[in-house]
Amino acid sequence: MTELFWKRVMQVTDKEVLLFIVAVVTSGFILSFRRWGAPEFDLIVGLVNFGVFTLYFTVLFIIFIFVQRFIATLYGYKAYFTLWKFGPVVGVLITFMTYGWIPFLYLGNTMLEPIKNLRIGRYRREIQFKELMIVGVSGPLALFAVVLLILEPLYFILELPFLIDLILVSSIIIFFTSLPLPHTNAMNILLYSRAIWLSLVIFGLINIMLILTLSIFYYVISLMMTLTFILFFKYYSKDFF
Repeated sequence: MTELFWKRVMQVTDKEVLLFIVAVVTSGFILSFRRWGAPEFDLIVGLVNFGVFTLYFTVLFIIFIFVQRFIATLYGYKAYFTLWKFGPVVGVLITFMTYGWIPFLYLGNTMLEPIKNLRIGRYRREIQFKELMIVGVSGPLALFAVVLLILEPLYFILELPFLIDLILVSSIIIFFTSLPLPHTNAMNILLYSRAIWLSLVIFGLINIMLILTLSIFYYVISLMMTLTFILFFKYYSKDFF
């Protein structure tokens, strides 16, 4: 992979940076909503938790988006992050209405734009729904890989509480990016195949429940489920690998 390839993967516009900051700040607030002091409001505690969860979300969401951009560039697309202007507002309102019991993350989407000279020789040079779907699925799978290969094994060894929060934030991102809401990641998957989308949702929900038990037994089951889903996805999409 050339220097130009990595430059395309890493290249972002000022608008993308601004939208990403909006997503990060609102998500950090939503995720820390119930941690602003208990039983009474505590500004210092709240600000610390807001900063911590903003950091957690930032790291995990960068991984999510980076993997999608990497896969998109492999297929000859320029990928860019978009965020529906009402999305953060909807997320904050639902979080307030449920007193934080539903940390509703209305996250954005990775849009694709064909790079003509990189798609020479392909059957079709315009955007293909199948490739859009592959990019969409790659984000949740990347976070599952982070949880199953890094975060949960580290928790079993070290038993550090902050690892539980990282696992929880990863699970929330996976869940909400799998919901078929307008201008979200799930729509990229649904445009190509309802079967793939439904499989991802069912697999994701079961896997998240297994992961959050923090049990070694269920961890092994979750790991096997993930490998099975990847094999199914590879067979269904044929050219994913």
